[in-house]
Amino acid sequence: MIPGEINRNHVLSALDEIKKSGVPEGRESTKFDLVHEGKRYPPKYVISMANVYANGKELDSTTFSGGDETNAFLRNLGFEITAKKGDSYWIFSVNKENWKISRSDRIWAVDKENVTKKVEDGDCFLLYVKDEEAFCALMRVTGDWYNAKEPIWDNEKADGQIKYNHQVKTELILEGYVKLRDIVEKLSFMENKEKAGVYLRGTPSNMGRPIPESDYKIMREALEGNPLPQELRSWLDDYHNSPK
Repeated sequence: MIPGEINRNHVLSALDEIKKSGVPEGRESTKFDLVHEGKRYPPKYVISMANVYANGKELDSTTFSGGDETNAFLRNLGFEITAKKGDSYWIFSVNKENWKISRSDRIWAVDKENVTKKVEDGDCFLLYVKDEEAFCALMRVTGDWYNAKEPIWDNEKADGQIKYNHQVKTELILEGYVKLRDIVEKLSFMENKEKAGVYLRGTPSNMGRPIPESDYKIMREALEGNPLPQELRSWLDDYHNSPK
């Protein structure tokens, strides 16, 4: 049973602690998440930690149930509980200059705040390099979005001002070189093959929608089988190794 002494402030304190310290192995959620300020937390672990602030010790997870009991308790305190979100897959279109910056600095950025509510920690995205008319990289988001502090992108430096206010850290999963024309027939989200470029517009591309996991797998396999041309790799590496 969940102790009745736990109140909303105790839960908020627990969320702050978990945000700083993380979730221990074995305490991750399986079916539901508590969503607070755009971040997801395991509801049962939140209750265990909230008890530290209410009663001085972490609540043994075997003394209460997850699911209905925990979710109802937290909802009654005004918290949002949602079904667990699986990782999503996205496409972003980029020019060649900003591709090399993203690759070198392991970051991504957008100008619209609503995108930060969609693309979350753990999501993967493919980079479509417009100058090459090719998919060239697969990246993963590795943290929370934060405010940009200085101009770093090609068009920002040209104008001397920040245009992409929201940045996030990324990791490079793999690189390759897959021409759009060589893969378009295999991709289900590009329903009109003759106007495939329409699906590469927007932020993210595909009119701001994630792509199906089946298409993600097709594109990942294609990248794995088609390495970057050496000329492009050398150009990217030269920038990465140059003084900034």
